[in-house]
Amino acid sequence: MHHHYIGDKAFYRRVFGVAVPIIIQNGISNFVSLLDNIMVGQVGTVPMSGVSIVNGLLFVFNLCVFGASSGAGIFTAQFYGSKDDEGIRHTFRFKFLICIVISLVGAAIFLLGGSQLIGLYLTGEGDAATAAGALDHGLKYLAIMLWGFLPFALTNTYSSTLRETGETFIPMLGGIAAVFVNLVLNYILIFGKFGAPEMGVEGAAIATVISRYVELAIVAGWTHSHKARNAFLVGAYRSMYIPGKLLKSITVKGMPLLANEFLWSSGMAVLSQCYSTCGLDVVPAMNICSTLFNLGSVVYLSMGNSVGIIMGQMLGAGHSEEDVRDTNRKLIAVSIASGVMFGGLMAAVSEAFPGIYNTTDAVLIGAGKLGQALMGYSGFDEYGLNILAAFDASPKAEKTEEGKPIYHISQLTHFCRTHKVLMGIITVPAEAAQQVADQLIAGGIKGIWNFAPTHLDVPPNILVQYENMATSLAVLSVHLQAQIKEEKEVRK
Repeated sequence: MHHHYIGDKAFYRRVFGVAVPIIIQNGISNFVSLLDNIMVGQVGTVPMSGVSIVNGLLFVFNLCVFGASSGAGIFTAQFYGSKDDEGIRHTFRFKFLICIVISLVGAAIFLLGGSQLIGLYLTGEGDAATAAGALDHGLKYLAIMLWGFLPFALTNTYSSTLRETGETFIPMLGGIAAVFVNLVLNYILIFGKFGAPEMGVEGAAIATVISRYVELAIVAGWTHSHKARNAFLVGAYRSMYIPGKLLKSITVKGMPLLANEFLWSSGMAVLSQCYSTCGLDVVPAMNICSTLFNLGSVVYLSMGNSVGIIMGQMLGAGHSEEDVRDTNRKLIAVSIASGVMFGGLMAAVSEAFPGIYNTTDAVLIGAGKLGQALMGYSGFDEYGLNILAAFDASPKAEKTEEGKPIYHISQLTHFCRTHKVLMGIITVPAEAAQQVADQLIAGGIKGIWNFAPTHLDVPPNILVQYENMATSLAVLSVHLQAQIKEEKEVRK
């Protein structure tokens, strides 16, 4: 019985010869978004939230393009199997036209409703200034990313057609080049290296758009320069004629795939929005999870695409129905096994990913004047420090002026454990500092920023940064007196 689901070496060579390049290319497309999120995350939590929200929304657009191309691609593979270049030419035109339509419609939606769409993820209770900052960064990023819609769609048109006609290496090569360009330009433009201005989220968007055009240039350039191999391109742009019968068949049989991708990706976006209503602190975490999930979904989406290509080629080449059914069973088995294996791998390494984003969560203990001042300082976001909440022995309010919650100190240890907090900021009197430090350590924190004028007894694996204001004032006073003395001597 198992032989119905397990193929021979030749079968697996064929499957992985088609599937692996597709997985790599589609993985690379999602990895570009992941790179933007990670590298912008080094700038700060708020910019990263804005970028990752937008990338989650753009995932819907990406999958719509993918679904439209894959739906028509079923017919492309069949035409390739039967050596019908004219048929391939028609499906190429269909992809070209529908991808342009999707790009224009998508751009219009984001232009007209971008602010509202991003705002849906910022409706939870929390710091209004943080929400406004995330919205601003998101809109700046989106405005530039819109210029990448058309090259992304056209690249997909060419790449999918090449894969369906037996050429998988060039699309993969274009994707790898895009990641390399994006990585280098991200470093230069986000952080202002090699004389370039420090552009933050806008630099990330510019880098991504440029990488899209580079990928298009490689894939389309190779396709047009090898017309003997890609005969379907001969006369492809002389007209946009598609036979009515074929147009109807693609619409009826292929477009449900587009609808499926749209509904599924939209559902994921709606789910993320629902979680975001729990509060602004949830948004960064959900965005990290969504981006990684999108990357993880690449395997089974690509395997599904591979099944369509292989089945289409076999049907076009006139293989027997029994042969096609047998291959289909084995392909389904491979797809399930691949999905399970990759899912297990993602689960095994999942805990390592959040740390890459440089979004250090912290709590503050002591909601007095100093504590309130530190809670209200927005500049911490630029350094990747996100203060989740304040704690006090006698809370005078439920929230700070910025909307951050204030809890009783008895909840400190439990909160740190459940939220996996890494840093505690101590602004309590000296006599209470050690007890607070003990509670923080019991909650699993790794570092303490201590403003209390006392030394803390902590294990060697706990990092402590002391801020002694009296010492700082004394140092400033010495330098000030020296400067005054120097100025007097100069006047003499």
